[in-house]
Amino acid sequence: MKIRVAEKNDYVLPGGVELPKGWELGQVLYDGKADGWSAAEGKYKRKSKLAIRWNGNLSRLKDRHGVLVERRGAAWFIVPDELENEIRRVLDSMKKSRQREGTDQ
Repeated sequence: MKIRVAEKNDYVLPGGVELPKGWELGQVLYDGKADGWSAAEGKYKRKSKLAIRWNGNLSRLKDRHGVLVERRGAAWFIVPDELENEIRRVLDSMKKSRQREGTDQ
């Protein structure tokens, strides 16, 4: 498995995170860059799911792949159904705020 790394930001790109097994990325909803966090939606075991992860920083050995990490590399945390609506609400609020500020990703 080849992990894609951001050239200048020194972190694993969320679009390149392929774990856990059974995860299929739909789209990255938020990328907080190195030392930040990311959110994505996709399919996990054929069901639509939201996932989040800490991006980490490849310049520091202890968290070079971010969190979560499986034996094979960087992984997403599949958000439990009970938390998904609230996290989506926060992501939507963050997106609206970035659009007002003109900093939308």
